[in-house]
Amino acid sequence: MMNALFGVLGATACRFFDGEIANAITLFGQQTLRWTRAAFEEAGFPVLYGDTDSVFVKLSGEEPEASAQDEARALRAQVEQGIMARIRAEYGVEPRLTLELEHVLARFFMPRVRSGAGGSKKRYAGWVDGALLVVGLDSVRRDWPAVARRLQEGILTGPVIRYVITRDGPEPVLPGRPLPAGIDRGHSVEKVLRPIADAILAELGHSFDEVSGAPLQLQLL
Repeated sequence: MMNALFGVLGATACRFFDGEIANAITLFGQQTLRWTRAAFEEAGFPVLYGDTDSVFVKLSGEEPEASAQDEARALRAQVEQGIMARIRAEYGVEPRLTLELEHVLARFFMPRVRSGAGGSKKRYAGWVDGALLVVGLDSVRRDWPAVARRLQEGILTGPVIRYVITRDGPEPVLPGRPLPAGIDRGHSVEKVLRPIADAILAELGHSFDEVSGAPLQLQLL
């Protein structure tokens, strides 16, 4: 509704057209974005990118991935309160601003503009909860062939390779796709679990076969 209202106010053919209000909405949005960036940087967190209604902030990197969520939530609340205080001081009104924490990206990539050295706007990729997030890049364009999508997604997920052992050997596990067929679960039991368990159980006078209920061979006297 807010976007539609702005469109109505900024359309010269509309009976509710008001250029000054439409321009004020744009200017206040830009100002709020600048204040948001300044608040993050004053808190010691550099802003990697900001555009229209969002900012990308680099966290400290000192916490594990699970704790990064807590750090991001605390930082969001701190910056929101700082901007609200600035609005009160500047305009003498009670603000209704809410900053939304949309994603915490384990990895972030923004390609450069093909004709320059700067980053391209509204085009980026990131790693979120074990899945690839792609916005504005070639792989999400409908007018590009599937091979372009496979190439770009393959390069972006290249640093993280997960695989399972199947009856035909190792097979990659692709994000968002089903597991390969013919998984050799016995491989994990025999080659991974058994050595770990036996190393501990042997000290207690037991074995992996014994505790797992596997048939025991008669010992020779």
